[in-house]
Amino acid sequence: MRNIIYNIETEHFHMDYLLAAITALFWFRCFLLLRLNEYFGPIIEMIFAMVILVNQFMILYLLELLTFSCIAALTMSENPNFHNLFEASRTYLASSLGTFDLE
Repeated sequence: MRNIIYNIETEHFHMDYLLAAITALFWFRCFLLLRLNEYFGPIIEMIFAMVILVNQFMILYLLELLTFSCIAALTMSENPNFHNLFEASRTYLASSLGTFDLE
């Protein structure tokens, strides 16, 4: 994390990182100001509510994926798809997205 904005070794100032951070803060402030508008306010509030719901779903999804992966790695370790926790997680993630083989 050191030398993110100013690199001491090469004496190079990273203006692009600073401008990206300022731009992100500017867009956040614009969203906050648009929430006060009578037309954009309800739309932005609905979008924020949807983002919160999607985050809750992703947390539950990842917890269930981890749970099923742990159980599969413990019980079906002779199968190469479930040999360790990483392979089991990858297999369950791929199958939950629709790419699985029944053989």
